[in-house]
Parts: sequence; C-alpha cells; structure tokens
Amino acid sequence: MKILKAGCACRPPSLERLERSPWMRLLPGLRAYHCTHCGESFLASKREVTEIMVAHRQRAFTHRLETPDAARAE
Repeated sequence: MKILKAGCACRPPSLERLERSPWMRLLPGLRAYHCTHCGESFLASKREVTEIMVAHRQRAFTHRLETPDAARAE
C-alpha cells in the first residue's frame, strides 16, 4: 500500500473506498482507496481524491463539448 499525495497515476474515473487497517488509523488525514482501473491500493487525502474526480469530470465535459454536432444529434 502506497501513501500518495497526488492519488493514482492513471487518474481513474472512480475509486473504491477501503476499510482502513488499525495501523492506518495512525494517519488520520488519509483514507484508503482502491483504483478500479489499475488495481492499485493507496492512502490519499480526501482533498486529493476530490480534485482527481473534479478533473476527470471537467475532461469528460470538455470532451463532450468538442464532439461534432452530428454525433450529439444521435
């Protein structure tokens, strides 16, 4: 299990929250997560994970805006 300051390197669209082991409770600002994309488990702050999710949603929204009008009409 890694302690990451920037979250998972693959920047997945969603992360699963894991139950923390007793030793993890010694790090109260961090939560345990599992990346559904690459399978990596790590500890990260809620703020960092929230920033990852917001960035992913912004990319998805921007991608939708950039698609041609013909694709939207379907």
